[in-house]
Amino acid sequence: MSIPGRNTGTVWRTVLISALALFHTGSSLFAQEIPFTATAIVAASDVDHVASAFQDGNLNQIEEAEDAISVVSLTGSSERFTIGAVSAPHSAVGWPQILGISPGGQRAYVVETRGSPAEGVSKVEDLRQDLPKGRTLTVVDIENRASPKVIQSMPVGVNLNAVAISPDGKWLAIGTEAENQELILAALENGLVTKTTAIKIEKADNEDRDGLHGVRGLSWHPSGKYIGANIADRYVIFLSVAAGGNGNVEVKEWGERLDVAGSLANGKFTPDGSFFLITDVAWGEGWQAQLFNPEGILHSIRFDEEKGSHEIVDSMPTGISPQGFDISPDGLMVATVNLNRTYLSNAFPYNLWPGQQHSTLNLFGFDARTGRFSIADRKNFKGQLAKDVVFDADSDALAVSIFHHQSEKPEQGFVGIWEIDYQTKVPELIETGIEIPLPRGVHDLAVVR
Repeated sequence: MSIPGRNTGTVWRTVLISALALFHTGSSLFAQEIPFTATAIVAASDVDHVASAFQDGNLNQIEEAEDAISVVSLTGSSERFTIGAVSAPHSAVGWPQILGISPGGQRAYVVETRGSPAEGVSKVEDLRQDLPKGRTLTVVDIENRASPKVIQSMPVGVNLNAVAISPDGKWLAIGTEAENQELILAALENGLVTKTTAIKIEKADNEDRDGLHGVRGLSWHPSGKYIGANIADRYVIFLSVAAGGNGNVEVKEWGERLDVAGSLANGKFTPDGSFFLITDVAWGEGWQAQLFNPEGILHSIRFDEEKGSHEIVDSMPTGISPQGFDISPDGLMVATVNLNRTYLSNAFPYNLWPGQQHSTLNLFGFDARTGRFSIADRKNFKGQLAKDVVFDADSDALAVSIFHHQSEKPEQGFVGIWEIDYQTKVPELIETGIEIPLPRGVHDLAVVR
C-alpha cells in the first residue's frame, strides 16, 4: 500500500537491519543449510499496520517504511543466500493471493487490495473498510534476485483481491470488486501487460452480504482453459477461457455455481486439475465473531471438465481462521496455516484469549483419486497473523509467513522454515527454528522452484 519507487532505500535499510538483527541474536542460521529446495522465495510485506489493527484499528506505523516485495535467493547454502527488495503497493487486507510469479520465475505480479492510510492517520475504525481503494497492478523484474526492480505499474480496477498467471505465461487474471469488471484478463508479452479486458461476473441474489462482492480469489486450471473463482466469499464458480478473434478472449461460466456458504478465502486447483480446494475461515458477523469464531474448513470440490457437474466431495476442519494453504508438487499433501486469533491485541483481557498467543500449521494427506483428506499433523508456533504457506520443490519442506512476533512496536516480519518427516508412521511437521527476517507484515508467499 505505497507508491512504487518512493523511498526505496527505506526498504533496503529495513532488509539490512533485519538480517543484522538476526545475526546478532546468535542465531545459527548463517552456519547451517536451509532445508528448503527452491530457487527463491518471494514475499510480500505490508508495513502499514500491525496484526492487532484488524481488531482495534491502531496502525502502529513505522516512520517512512514502505510495502516491500522481497526476493530470498536460495542457492543451497545459507551462507550464500541473498535478499533483494523493492517497494510495490499491496495490502494484507484480504486473502493471500495478491502475488503471482511467471512460469519461468522472471517476473512477479502484485495487486493492491487497499491503499495506504492518508498522511497523519494513525487509527481507523475498520481496517477492512476504511483504507483507500486499491487500484494498482505492479510488475516486478525478479530475474536478478539480489536487485528486483519495478518495470510496469498501472491502474486496472478497484480493490484488486487476487492475481494469478496462466500456465503458459500469456494471461493474468485479476479479481476485483469493480461493478461490471469483477474479472480483469490482461494479455502479456515479454512479461508486460499489453491489453486488459474487463469481464462482468453475474451476481447472485444474495451475494452482497457483509458488503462483500466481486471476485475475491482465483486460480488457473493446469490446462489454462479454466479459472476457479471465489465469488463474494460464498460461491465457487468455474469459468472457461478461450481465445477469440482479433486477440480477444471469450469467458463464460462452466457448470453450476456452488453455494458453499461459510466465509470462503483462498482457492487452488490440484496439480492434475481434478479438484479445486478452498479454505473457509468460518467468520461470522459483528465484533463477537473475532472472539468466538470456530475452526475453519478446507473444502475439496471435484471439477467436472466434461459436463460441469462440480460437487463438494470432502470438507476437513482445520485450525481457526485458515487463510493460506498449499498443495505439494506431487499432489499428495496439503498444508494449511491458521492465524487463529493472533489479530487480537496484547491488552487485557484479549492477551488471555484462546488463540491470541500462537498460530497453527496443519498437514493433511490428500487422495488425488477421491479428493478426500486424511489428518497427518498439527503444530502450534509463535507468530502473529500467519496468513500463507508454500511447499518446496521436493514436497518435504514448508515456508510459512509470519506478520511479526509479539512486541510493543514490531519492525520485522519473517519466513519460518518447517520440514516434513516422512519416516514416521504418519508424516510429521518439524519446526526447524529457522526464520528468515524481512520487513514487517509478511503476508503472502510465492516460490520460484
